[in-house]
Amino acid sequence: MRLTTDALIIRENNNIGESDRFVTALTRDLGVIRASARGARQLKNRSGAATKLLTYSRLTLFRGRDKYIIDEAEPLQLFLQRELGLSSPVEVREGKSFPAHCQDFEKQQKALLQKALLEQSRCAPAAQKPPAPKKPAPEKRYMERKKPEGVIFRPKNSDAKVLYGKPAQRPIIHMDEVNVDSGKVAEYIESNDTEALYRYLLLTQCNALNSALPVMFERMGGYTEMLLPNNILRQDSVLGHMVSDIPEENWQDAVQIIGWLYQYYNTELKDDTFAQLKKNVKITKERIPAATQLFTPDWIVRYMVENSLGRLWLEGHHNAELRGGWKYYLDETEQEPEVETQLAKLREEYKTIKPEEIKVIDPCMGSGHILVYAFDVLIQIYTSAGWDQREAAQSILKNNLFGLDIDDRAAQLAYFAVMMKARQYDRRLLTRGIQPNIYSIRESNGINRNQLKFFGWSMSEVERNTALTQLEYLLDTFRDAKEYGSILNVDMLDWGLLYRFVGTVDYSDQISMDELNLEGTKDELWTLVEQGAVLAQKYDVVVTNPPYMAVSNAGAKVNDYVKRNFPDSKADLFAVFIERGGQMAKKNGYQAMITQHAWMFLSSFEKLRTKLLAVDIVNMAHLGARAFEEIGGEVVQTTSFVIRKNHIADYKSMRYDQALFFRFRILPFISGTSHRLIF
Repeated sequence: MRLTTDALIIRENNNIGESDRFVTALTRDLGVIRASARGARQLKNRSGAATKLLTYSRLTLFRGRDKYIIDEAEPLQLFLQRELGLSSPVEVREGKSFPAHCQDFEKQQKALLQKALLEQSRCAPAAQKPPAPKKPAPEKRYMERKKPEGVIFRPKNSDAKVLYGKPAQRPIIHMDEVNVDSGKVAEYIESNDTEALYRYLLLTQCNALNSALPVMFERMGGYTEMLLPNNILRQDSVLGHMVSDIPEENWQDAVQIIGWLYQYYNTELKDDTFAQLKKNVKITKERIPAATQLFTPDWIVRYMVENSLGRLWLEGHHNAELRGGWKYYLDETEQEPEVETQLAKLREEYKTIKPEEIKVIDPCMGSGHILVYAFDVLIQIYTSAGWDQREAAQSILKNNLFGLDIDDRAAQLAYFAVMMKARQYDRRLLTRGIQPNIYSIRESNGINRNQLKFFGWSMSEVERNTALTQLEYLLDTFRDAKEYGSILNVDMLDWGLLYRFVGTVDYSDQISMDELNLEGTKDELWTLVEQGAVLAQKYDVVVTNPPYMAVSNAGAKVNDYVKRNFPDSKADLFAVFIERGGQMAKKNGYQAMITQHAWMFLSSFEKLRTKLLAVDIVNMAHLGARAFEEIGGEVVQTTSFVIRKNHIADYKSMRYDQALFFRFRILPFISGTSHRLIF
């Protein structure tokens, strides 16, 4: 017999196989039943969302021998949504307390829900059949809502703002893995304490996310929980303002919204820094990120990545489909036969490159906008070479992408953005234990050098002495490292030897004062070796939007370091990074940047221009003023360009000025004579 009824999924039973789901449901017409949904655990199955734990759904059932069979299922209301593959905050229909869609028998169902949750936590049998309630009023179906799916909370008689999120298609960490105390949840529901419930679920979920995303989500506990603001669901809270003040369409691109929010989060510190600068107070390392942060517009990111990373691949692996999908890719201008002959030799070299061998770095990554788009382009490159998307996503994290920044918070956001981008292509990524090569540069100032004697105990004396010498060099190099960031030059060391040295610690039976926090020292040394290796190696592609700041405005340490190591570009940090980016690139590799255009004209950059004559500028978009919308007037005039670290005599580059760029009209110029016209 076929029966349609509304039901609340109160328990997920032990599943058998990889696709079917077995649940216990509290139904409107049948009370508590056990049922199976065939294929509901498959990624695109229509019954998947409707049979998740604590989902209120409309089920079409058949009676089986010992259980019901769910033939069709539609979600009507989600209580615990899975966001990013994890349990996310409670959802309740706007303006009503749980269960809003069953308001006529609200008290009965609350009591039954509490009892069912408590029984679930004790693995007890489900509750008995409830009295048949009045049929609820028709609801707007889940998939018919105009808003993105997944409301976070608005209880009855509350001014809390409704927040929205997009549910994932398949959970990775289940409710019991997040250690949600179902009894506590039931108590909060019974008392209608939505603020406490939201706080509890948020903190619990952050702790659960620590295992999958340790850089972004630190373990919460003790005093750290006190840092979460009270009344966070009020309309005038930070969440309320984020929802009410920011247009909904701006939330569609997660990477861009993260970058913009973080840039404006630092606005007060930035304004104060420049106010202090007028009083001749130098910019300290703590304030450099706020003073120099400019979120790179999306189209500029695409231009730089497509014409560097994309060009590297297409030069050796012609692919019209890839080329057609890259809107800002600029074809090379027609060259003389002698130049074409030399370019053909370069293309033969590029043909040998495999996707997993490409190394891409953003040495000033900020919140990760460039890295995330580079991830998309790399996925396209991998799939064009026959890779599966899931395997490609894992390989990109392990082998291709590298990022550095001096700002800890920005590095966390970049880490999060890249991991979420990877998970877009591999839904189980967070369970694989893969971490990206993304680092906030650490200083060695606080490392206890006296504890080095406990490391490398299983190595030979020669190896250990070599490792100690190299590690002492790293400790010296990274002293006050946040002053300098990625402009630090690091020698190529024996990284395998250093990893072995740091990885073998002599823990004696009797703990002495010298051994206090030895594990912490090990973690710090490991990170130091990792970031040293990133700074020392060479890259096929270097793409970045560097900081714009006169070096004279920085502290004495930065001034001294730049004068000693970058005398030809010492006037401004953006120019220093032009030179440093060239150092990081491999021979025949690509360097793409957006900088102030002053280096093209001012006499203080003449020596830098001379250096750039030794490489080929493949193309340039001379953007002038207002490339960054938040900077008014003519304060920052910019140019974006792509360099190939190679020089071919009479190579014809392409330059676009601000107006002609948007019409895609080309102004070719020849390396040499035309360089002089520009410079």
